[in-house]
Amino acid sequence: MIKPSAVPRPDVPPAPSSFPERRAWVRYYCLPPGLDRVFVSAGDQRDPASVQNISRGGIGLLLGRRVEPGTAVRVEVGNASATLLDAAARVAHVTQEPAGDWHIGCAFDAPISQEELDKLLG
Repeated sequence: MIKPSAVPRPDVPPAPSSFPERRAWVRYYCLPPGLDRVFVSAGDQRDPASVQNISRGGIGLLLGRRVEPGTAVRVEVGNASATLLDAAARVAHVTQEPAGDWHIGCAFDAPISQEELDKLLG
């Protein structure tokens, strides 16, 4: 089970693929320390999560339970004093990780602004 305060900061992003890049937005793999309040709400459930990656168009999260593709969710990211992102999104894909947690890729209903992204990236 993931820790709500754990924000992974991989030293090396995933290896480049032999497939052409099709993403419309630049994906970032690190968030600064202190952004330890991450929640995903789907219906009546609100679960702690950790950010795997983020772009203006979406966010990759690690969650302790499966959320079906197509599900509408609310994503909140912040620190002890403020919520820096509160965005509506839809689950685009779900993959179970070896440790049993679930990686969910979400597309924001509307792209977040560059200013919102800059606040998150520090």
